[in-house]
Amino acid sequence: ELVNKVGDKFGYPFSPEMGFGEDLSFCWRVKQLGIPMYCDSSVRVGHVGMGTISEETYFATRGDI
Repeated sequence: ELVNKVGDKFGYPFSPEMGFGEDLSFCWRVKQLGIPMYCDSSVRVGHVGMGTISEETYFATRGDI
């Protein structure tokens, strides 16, 4: 239902805005609709692209930032 609401207003709900990825663009659109968003930081998920990037992968490959 949320994806449909965003799609009705903005078109494809996951298309990236300039300078943002799909996930942040979707969250921005949800906020523009006045719908509250919550993030459960206790849930551990990986980012899927060419492979799954976990927190462990990130820390192992980030170098000295």
